Amino acid sequence: RALTRKESDLPAYRITAEGLRGGHSGERIGDGRGNAIRTLALALHALAQEGDVELVSLTGGTARNAIPPTAEAIVRTAMDERSIARLLAAEEKRFHAIYGEADPAMKFTLHPAHAAGRVISAQEQCALIDLLVLLRTGVHAMTHTQTGGVETSANLGVVRMDENEVHVAFFPRSSVNERLDEIVCEAETLAALTGFSLVVGTASPAWRENPKSKLRTIMAEVYTAQNGGTPMKIESIHAGLETSWHASKNPALDMVSVGVTAHGIHTPEERIEIAAIVPEAKLLMETLRRIAE
Repeated sequence: RALTRKESDLPAYRITAEGLRGGHSGERIGDGRGNAIRTLALALHALAQEGDVELVSLTGGTARNAIPPTAEAIVRTAMDERSIARLLAAEEKRFHAIYGEADPAMKFTLHPAHAAGRVISAQEQCALIDLLVLLRTGVHAMTHTQTGGVETSANLGVVRMDENEVHVAFFPRSSVNERLDEIVCEAETLAALTGFSLVVGTASPAWRENPKSKLRTIMAEVYTAQNGGTPMKIESIHAGLETSWHASKNPALDMVSVGVTAHGIHTPEERIEIAAIVPEAKLLMETLRRIAE
């Protein structure tokens, strides 16, 4: 959405929502973690209910497929710093009542901002905050398949603002294409109501679990034999996979996705367990041998 700017001589403050865990917007979306962008938008909405607030900037997130762990806004307001801090403390308490178990370290910080710049119009400010508050981020629906898990979700991943425009990245996922269509329809409606133009990117095709997969059975048997009788963990994961594109072209394919144990995906702590690489290779080789028989 295009922005217009005007001068303001009100005191400026930098407000940050930080300390959230973030993470992969598919793998971790079902953990009940907070979203820093929406959290900050709700705080700004509450501030605007208490006094005149003018928005200079609002930024957060790094990628559409990662839950944003931080977000920052610069505002101008006649409210005194103590009043702002008191309201942020109330918003922080509300956040922890909802997300505290999953995101115990979340906090707001408040500091005076110097050389803050010009503010956007009141109409543009209301439209942006309304959009960020109304976009449903998090789990939309759970699956009812054998392995359970999240079926449909959406992630408010990025908000970026420069002098002339503001951009918002919103990323839905689902194993049911019709669910994705509904979310896109909702986003189109909200964009129209708030004066944003919507660009729909390429969606990963839905790929539903096959409860009769022979390949899954073979691989599970091989894993159990190679690991002293320990059953293989089988689950549907809520993530975009290359295999879904093959399934969209040939729905009759019997496929599974496998990989080594990874932690902290889409966070600065992302890593894999190196010790799992060789067992993974042996699992694949024996599975291929069994298929060839």
